Amino acid sequence: MPLFKWDKIANIPWVYSAYLVATIWIFRLTYGRFIIYMITNLLLDGGYIYGWYPIQQKLGMASGDMSPHITFAIMIAVSLIIYLFQVWYEKDYKIHEEI
Repeated sequence: MPLFKWDKIANIPWVYSAYLVATIWIFRLTYGRFIIYMITNLLLDGGYIYGWYPIQQKLGMASGDMSPHITFAIMIAVSLIIYLFQVWYEKDYKIHEEI
């Protein structure tokens, strides 16, 4: 049962839990090494969505109508957006710092 009406789009307890913490740490430990960053995200997101999430569903801790393949693709897309944003931000910051 969702907490809010808009919780059907993004499961808020899931987004603001271990997923957020893992995203921050993966980014912190691998930024600057894109291949390592992507491999780490592929492995951990894949392990979560194809391994742990089905267990959560069986235990009644999670529910979802979206295909695991779509969810995995969204997770990887978000990781790419985060990385590209940081690259853009640092480039823009350096330009403004020089002015």
